[in-house]
Amino acid sequence: MAGLPPWDALTAWLWRYVEYVATKQALANELFADGASSDVFANCRSALYSAGAPLVERAQNAGIVRADVGIADVLHLISGVAKVSATNNDQAERILEVALDGLRYVHAAN
Repeated sequence: MAGLPPWDALTAWLWRYVEYVATKQALANELFADGASSDVFANCRSALYSAGAPLVERAQNAGIVRADVGIADVLHLISGVAKVSATNNDQAERILEVALDGLRYVHAAN
């Protein structure tokens, strides 16, 4: 993903995340649950943050992603979308596109 432009790298990674979580619903339900403190889930969260944070920061530095979101916000948002994909792929794709649009930085009108 390093060779992709910042937005493309971030969205490609997020699409892969959604596709993965759609097949691992039990993992998705526990990964960010309050009190989910097992070493397995802590290691999974750490790996996700380590992989995703640089992509979010790179897109923010390029002025493409809102500066007021962090990797935790992005993963919670996308995890919610990933849960939808287990029941309806078309709807999940639409929702993910809307969520991704919400991450984009919008220049203020003068």
